Amino acid sequence: MKWEFHPVTLAVWVEKTKAWRRPGGDVPPANPMTLSTLRQAFEKRAQTQDAAQLQAWLREQPPRVRREFARIFFQGWPDDWVRLWRSCLQAIRTNARTFWVLLDVMYRSGDERVWPAVRGEWERHLQALVDSCGAEAELWSAYVMAEDPARFVAQRWRQDDGDSVEAILDPFHIPLHSAWHRRVFLAACAGAKSMFFSRWREEFLAGLQAWSDRDRQQAVDAYLFACDPDALPDLTQAIHHQMADPRARPALWEFVGQAQRTKFLRWLADQRLRAFFAEDNERYQFWRTYLHHIDEVVVVDQKQGILMMSSQAVILEGLHVGNATYIYHRRRFEVEFAGLMAQLADPHRALQVKMSSLRNPDAVHRDGHLRHFSGWPMRYASWLQRNLGWEAKG
Repeated sequence: MKWEFHPVTLAVWVEKTKAWRRPGGDVPPANPMTLSTLRQAFEKRAQTQDAAQLQAWLREQPPRVRREFARIFFQGWPDDWVRLWRSCLQAIRTNARTFWVLLDVMYRSGDERVWPAVRGEWERHLQALVDSCGAEAELWSAYVMAEDPARFVAQRWRQDDGDSVEAILDPFHIPLHSAWHRRVFLAACAGAKSMFFSRWREEFLAGLQAWSDRDRQQAVDAYLFACDPDALPDLTQAIHHQMADPRARPALWEFVGQAQRTKFLRWLADQRLRAFFAEDNERYQFWRTYLHHIDEVVVVDQKQGILMMSSQAVILEGLHVGNATYIYHRRRFEVEFAGLMAQLADPHRALQVKMSSLRNPDAVHRDGHLRHFSGWPMRYASWLQRNLGWEAKG
């Protein structure tokens, strides 16, 4: 029987055969058993052997095993094991496919320690990879030469005027929802303007759920540096839900700058003030004009009382207007109520502190025992300006 030549079929076969060489071409699946066995063997030897010994061991492995070596990277390895893994990779024969395999490893692990190996493979197979990239060769050359690949993509993300995450990630073939996707967005948050957080609010909300504690704090630090918390209330509320009050959960705010924490606490103070005076808009509107002087608001006595605290003064207000207002100098307050300071530092424990235990007319600052008689806002404002130097701010 005569064999027939089918050019279309051959062309399709050639394209499929070369697909791995194109940027973002599918990385062939690994053999899980081979990977597991090879990783365990490497980790066992890495505890006692140097680079030369490991390289000699690897060269003795069958070609199919050596081909899988690039994939065995594990994010939990210490740095010295990562260096040994990279040195072994440089000592064995690889091909252009290894570049894409290593890139896939970095994207899925989110670990930038793979990057030197990625760059090394690009240099080893430069011509083949440049040829395979075609029109995208210039972009890929710039990407691979970047010292910090996440920052490289992040800078483009901040400058992008589109509205699609895919359009930003696709040129670099970064999988959606991968660890590297999250790392790039985290890098984009650093130094971003408020418009960035407004445009990418859904991405930020997803990150709050997915990031580690430290990464989450870095993103929140960037957000609070760039944004007025009131301008994007859904994001600020999500931060509060995820990270709680900085005073109650300080470990969740360890890597957020002091100025940013202060900004958040002032937003939180306004939220608590608004909730406390929900049925008394006159008092809420009065005290909110002094929030720029107030560092934090603490609700006490099962939500029957509220403390407005600054480095200068502490103001005690009751829920009902029949309660007098007590204004203390901060240092005098801390001495007078020293036994309660630990409870007041925790928003939950503060609710158990009775208002009666915080009232002492003899300890108030310069006759700061005020009452809500007719015309009280003018009298209060006059007292605050005269005795504390506080001016209202609209």
